[in-house]
Amino acid sequence: MPTSLSTHQSPRANHFSFKVDRATSVDEIKVLESVGVDYIGFDADDDAYYRIDPDPFWGDERYISEDDLPELLAAVRRAQPYVDCSPETLVPELVEQRAASGVHLLQITARFPPESPVVAACEALDVGLIYGHDYVVPEDKPSFKDTSAAQRPCLRYYDLQVFPSERDAWWYLKEFSPEHPRDVITIDDIRGVAARVPLFVSLNVNPNNVREIVDTLSAIGVAGLSFTLSPTKYGSFHTFEREEVVESLRALEQAPAH
Repeated sequence: MPTSLSTHQSPRANHFSFKVDRATSVDEIKVLESVGVDYIGFDADDDAYYRIDPDPFWGDERYISEDDLPELLAAVRRAQPYVDCSPETLVPELVEQRAASGVHLLQITARFPPESPVVAACEALDVGLIYGHDYVVPEDKPSFKDTSAAQRPCLRYYDLQVFPSERDAWWYLKEFSPEHPRDVITIDDIRGVAARVPLFVSLNVNPNNVREIVDTLSAIGVAGLSFTLSPTKYGSFHTFEREEVVESLRALEQAPAH
């Protein structure tokens, strides 16, 4: 049987966390937990897994089947598991099914807030939502997203891809922060979102910049860094191979905090 939520350790208060989407195997879960990943996500989609869907969003092998999900959930020991849900599948019955399997954290598309029956099911079963699959580009206005908790029911975290179409998003974010004549998104704007909602941020993290990114984001109240595993490159996502994530988090362990 899958491990229930109560056996998972929630990240400590004020602890800068790491979140990884789309794990696929028990071995991968063990590796991710060994480098300090706090949240491990699964993309359970039978149509994409069995190649029934002619046009899945991700052109890769990282979908898992519903039949494989219980074994993977049971393998998560230290981290907290969550499962991705598409707008089409997010119904009260799915919330009930996930809660019964020990999953009390679902990731949904931020642009499609859940309908009232789904909200009621989440509230009744203590299921929190990660509002993800959202991104910001440098030219967006400072009020680029409505991220108020009141309008995001059952919100546990908001997950934002920062400048995913830029070759070096982190350099760009730093270069124009905190003051620049151009009207672009800055670190101060990220700080503003993090003050309103618990915020995960995705950037072009690598072993050379991970310490600076973690130090900067933790100082402005960001909850943590988010990584999406996939070889597929999209302008709306920062994507990583597993080894890239592992190398960055191992480099972070070796680099002293500033």
